[in-house]
Amino acid sequence: MYRIADETGTCHASIYRLMALLRKMDAARIVSYEPDALGRSVAVWALGRGADAKKQLVTSTEKSRRYRAKLAMKPLQMLGRSAQAIDAAITAERTTR
Repeated sequence: MYRIADETGTCHASIYRLMALLRKMDAARIVSYEPDALGRSVAVWALGRGADAKKQLVTSTEKSRRYRAKLAMKPLQMLGRSAQAIDAAITAERTTR
């Protein structure tokens, strides 16, 4: 929707309302969902009749698994830092305990 808004010079809210109206009139549909740069699901629209694609919901178990994996990566991210930055991070962690 943002890309359409940028190319037409309209605000994204207007484009969203237009697509919702077209969807209600059975003139547009959601073909699929694709991840954006942040990993969120973004609807891919198409003109024409048809059923909307099903959006896969993320379970709480999957959310927890991703969160724990992200936490596990923190020590590995420190390997790319300089020795001074590592010392500062360790000192800061000790003072917060």
